[in-house]
Amino acid sequence: MKRQLNLRNIDLNLLPIMDALLEEECVTLASKRVHLSQSATSSALKRLRETFDDPILVRDGQRMKPSPKARQIKEALKNNLDSLAAVVATMTSFECMEVEAEVSIAAPEYVLLAMSKLLRGAVSNKARTMKLNIVKFSRQSVRKQLEDGDIELAIGGFGELDSSFRRQPLYHESLVIVMRANHPALQLAESGHMTMACFTQYSHLVITQDDMLEDAWISKFLNKHGIQRKVDAVIPNLSLSPEVLNSSDLICMGTKRTLEAMPRFNELAFLLPPKELNVSEYDVELVWSLRTDDDPALSWVRNEIMSVGRAVHE
Repeated sequence: MKRQLNLRNIDLNLLPIMDALLEEECVTLASKRVHLSQSATSSALKRLRETFDDPILVRDGQRMKPSPKARQIKEALKNNLDSLAAVVATMTSFECMEVEAEVSIAAPEYVLLAMSKLLRGAVSNKARTMKLNIVKFSRQSVRKQLEDGDIELAIGGFGELDSSFRRQPLYHESLVIVMRANHPALQLAESGHMTMACFTQYSHLVITQDDMLEDAWISKFLNKHGIQRKVDAVIPNLSLSPEVLNSSDLICMGTKRTLEAMPRFNELAFLLPPKELNVSEYDVELVWSLRTDDDPALSWVRNEIMSVGRAVHE
């Protein structure tokens, strides 16, 4: 005899994952859509199969296809999830108009260039009594700032985080290496990528507003692979970089959006990083402390940031 199901004995968090699985017909793609690891998505699929006593996805040659039962409810599931999301959004928007709150967000320059104007516009239009403070981002102290409550949210590229933090991918950033237009490395490029020999031969310019190199994670990554780079120049802002690059053989690695915002960017040339580094893209993430996870005002701000992130990504 089958177990009688009702909403009280179903984990409703599984339903958006089921929607992604049925839409993508692939665990890997579904995991990216719902911002979970592949193993977590596989575990969710297993729980869904147990809950509904149905395979949900079945093997069809090299692909996965929805089971007959899952195919029947696919559209209804999506429509009902969309309706529920609209209800929640309506209630949240109504409440946020009445909230007087001040939210501090730490973000590096490349994030501010991509998101700041859109985010401030979104919040000021929907929550006029809410104030956003954008504060200096420091890789050395951002985790402690979140833990101590000095900031509520942080946006950027993060490495490993312990279980006291939540994270949400926002959009992809592309990494490029910019240099003067007649730089000798351009002649040796391979399919638009700088060669590893040039990457290690030429000295690097780093743009940072911190005591620590803003792209110190690149040095760590290289060191793990036994690769050394030479950092011979550090400057505090973008406006100085074209002058420095145009008058030297220095190269500068950074996000494409940031470097495109440099004055006189069209005078410079850029290449993709060496293929061996495998770091042409990475996720810009929203991070917050677990202790603020249930705060309604912060939850609303996080949702707005995620919406802006999707707009940037598109």
